Amino acid sequence: MSSAHIPMIQWYPGHIAKAQPRLKAMVKLVDIVVEVLDARLPISSHFALAEQLSTNKGRILVLNKTDLVDRAQLTAWNRYWQAKGMSIVTMTKETDKGLAKLKAVLADEAKVLHARLGKRGILPRSLRTMVVGLPNVGKSSLINRLAKRRKAQVGDKPGVTRGTQWVRIAEGLELLDTPGLIPPRLDEPELSLKLAMIGAVSTESYDTADVGRVTMQYLNEVRPGYLDQIGSPPTIEAYAAKRGFIGPGGEPDINRTAKAFLMDLRDGRFGPIILDNLPEVSQTEVAEADETETTDDVDTQTDDAADPAEQLAD
Repeated sequence: MSSAHIPMIQWYPGHIAKAQPRLKAMVKLVDIVVEVLDARLPISSHFALAEQLSTNKGRILVLNKTDLVDRAQLTAWNRYWQAKGMSIVTMTKETDKGLAKLKAVLADEAKVLHARLGKRGILPRSLRTMVVGLPNVGKSSLINRLAKRRKAQVGDKPGVTRGTQWVRIAEGLELLDTPGLIPPRLDEPELSLKLAMIGAVSTESYDTADVGRVTMQYLNEVRPGYLDQIGSPPTIEAYAAKRGFIGPGGEPDINRTAKAFLMDLRDGRFGPIILDNLPEVSQTEVAEADETETTDDVDTQTDDAADPAEQLAD
């Protein structure tokens, strides 16, 4: 789809703009950065600022909302990031699968920290962790699940976490919750559209009817057949008839339909989908990633699984 046909989307809330310089200073206080990505956008939901924040720091990538993507594709993306030298944890949208793995990784990092401090004759302290990511990718929900209580404010609107706050989730582990990261300008129309599709930018930054219509056209081009249950080709008018969103005079209610379509898309009602295309990596990188990959798929762990990070449990 030509970028000329994609509506311009611009969103950069003031509280996020003010927080970013402060975050760059506060990152000096942390030992490890946990970056939360939306599994539907495993590259597009990652931004260069996260790289800058985590320079000379330990780093963990959390691929969140994996219940909304295809399992085989998710495995391929795990290998892609592992080939880049990243530690990967996968999590679902609503359950705590993968939580035990993340706590285990953090527990290991805490042991390394304590050993390093001990060699210098310094008493052990809490592992300090920064959680970063785009708005609405699940940062605050992750902290709450780790803490097993409602700590950070959670909502389904991007940018709901307004302030920078420390959250002590267990003995020996502290997290810094942050407003989501977003580039000052969204100059790439396709990227902007993808972020709107997963709800990572405010609905106030675009015309819902325009984005809903263009999203259908975009998906019909890049993921043919994905919206066939709406029609071939899929249209807002066809979805209005399907949902019964008909206004006075028998005309389709376009705004209501577009809003419902985008919500249904974000909720996964049309099926699993990954909106990014997997980049090519060298055979050497893939081989190295395969060597480090275990048969234990984090994504399949149950909430009742034994917690190897018992020392970090409440």
